[in-house]
Amino acid sequence: LFLGIETMGDVMKPLAGSPVFTAMIAKVADIPIHGVCVGTLMTLVVQSSSATIAVLQNFAEQAGPNGASILGLAGAIPILLGDNIGTTITALLASLGQSRDAKRTALAHCMFNVSGSLIFIWFIHPYAKLIQYISPKGPEVEVISRQIANAHTGFNIIMTLIWTPLLWLMVRIVMKLLPGKKERVVPLGEPKYLDDKLIRQPVAALHLVAQETLHSAHIVQRMFGKAEEITQKDSD
Repeated sequence: LFLGIETMGDVMKPLAGSPVFTAMIAKVADIPIHGVCVGTLMTLVVQSSSATIAVLQNFAEQAGPNGASILGLAGAIPILLGDNIGTTITALLASLGQSRDAKRTALAHCMFNVSGSLIFIWFIHPYAKLIQYISPKGPEVEVISRQIANAHTGFNIIMTLIWTPLLWLMVRIVMKLLPGKKERVVPLGEPKYLDDKLIRQPVAALHLVAQETLHSAHIVQRMFGKAEEITQKDSD
């Protein structure tokens, strides 16, 4: 992972001196929605938000013509928000073909990050000033990597504080979007909970095995109850 991050960072370093690329980055910094799209696309391609954030830090450390960071913290934050959106999309893709609870978990993760990005995109400059205030001081190219890390940490802490008292709302929304299926009647002798799709996920598969074991035990319990009723009737 670190070798890949370093390789991508080294490839991007010459771009800092390109007037075309510098102009494009300036547009990203001025129009936050462009940065969000770039961050989302990066995470979809790399399939790792931690890797794309590290690449973002590596690139932001490059000095522009004026000696300051080519990107700046205000330009990096929208890309950071896009990284958070992109990682939810990979989680949603990973949940395809999984159990309904797995899909609900991925959807809750998506709601958490997307709602945070929609909120933070309106406060990029005030948030950037707050991060700069609480981060180590020094030349921008030397401290911006730490500032980006702090911005990412702050995003998750603030959104956790916002959503914690609203968990009931998140659960209600998720259950509304992905309601439970009606319990199907399983013919006697067929498994009710076992799922071949989870055969390569031991933790989830063993959980289903435990449910299937309980289900079988309930069937046996009912069978003994019926047998006892029939025995009593015959003896009477």
